[in-house]
Amino acid sequence: MSILITNIKELIQVGTQVKNQTSKWVSGKDMAKIETIKNAWLLTKEDRIIDFGEMKTLPKNITADKNIDATGKMVYPSFVDSHTHLVYPESREIEYVDKINGLSYEEIA
Repeated sequence: MSILITNIKELIQVGTQVKNQTSKWVSGKDMAKIETIKNAWLLTKEDRIIDFGEMKTLPKNITADKNIDATGKMVYPSFVDSHTHLVYPESREIEYVDKINGLSYEEIA
């Protein structure tokens, strides 16, 4: 099944994508930079992102099994590894800031 999402207010964390190539992973200070596209479209097929871009670049002949108008909405189609390991029952929010600022696990510990 293919899905075409159009009129996306903002497509989040698009990175510098090259078609048919896997993007490099992001870590450290690079995690604080989030690339976006305003007024965007996104095409998926099965469980894969096929293409995306600014609405002005949407091909006229593009078709999909399902069309979604995301006017006024943001789309975040990226993989996010949001797990953590509970070591103690205190808040670990500061650790995420430390990771974004580039500290190693050893420095955080």
